[in-house]
Amino acid sequence: MALSQAQKDAHRRWNEKNYEQIAIRLPKGEKDQIKAFAATAKLSLAQYIRQACYEKAGQEPPQTE
Repeated sequence: MALSQAQKDAHRRWNEKNYEQIAIRLPKGEKDQIKAFAATAKLSLAQYIRQACYEKAGQEPPQTE
């Protein structure tokens, strides 16, 4: 069942309130390689990158809901 426009707007507002975005540029082909690393670790791409950043800093990532 498709979401109504009101539901889409509510999701967008919730995401804007609770999340931030970071855009990065990678050499061609590297995105697919990182996506494969994430899949092997059974994580989403965002989870994998976030975890890698915290590990590089020697910290544990905060728990999310």
